[in-house]
Amino acid sequence: YINDLLTSISGTANAKLSGLAKVDVQISSYIGSNNWSIVPAASNEWREVSYSDTRSTGDITVRWYYNIPGATLVDGTTYQVVSRSSDTANNVDVVLSTTVFFYDTTEPEIKISTPVMGWYYSQNRILNEIRGTSSDLGTSPSGIDRVEVRISSGLSSPYSYYWPGDGVWRLNQSSWVKVNSGKTSWTYSE
Repeated sequence: YINDLLTSISGTANAKLSGLAKVDVQISSYIGSNNWSIVPAASNEWREVSYSDTRSTGDITVRWYYNIPGATLVDGTTYQVVSRSSDTANNVDVVLSTTVFFYDTTEPEIKISTPVMGWYYSQNRILNEIRGTSSDLGTSPSGIDRVEVRISSGLSSPYSYYWPGDGVWRLNQSSWVKVNSGKTSWTYSE
């Protein structure tokens, strides 16, 4: 799963003896029933990519890069990237390198149920755990990977943050901690 703005794809190629002539990539989106649609639809099927060291011959591996045109990838879509290379003797890969990934840019949603907003806690009303729920929204969510909490002293600056494990509060030093149990229904306690 990729959940960030993906601006480029990279890989390696080696033309062994005669030297690398070119590397091409093909990007497709899954449209169902084991069918793929070339992205973007109006372009040629294969796109030549940039790579380092275009002069060498022999057993030399080079790194290649393809810059993805802006706004090409769509949230909630599965993509396939296929690369192929050819050497200066006009030999073309017969075993193509293929990778498949899911592109997810929709943020998950988290809600805290305990402590209750506006309630006061004390020795008589003890807060011994933090509880909540989380969900991954969108047309094709990738799921919740983990839930983390950060405990601070309030809503205005300067902030003090609680450091679990140390049992101390530190001014302007944030500390995120993974919850003890659950992803969609979660609990944190020390």
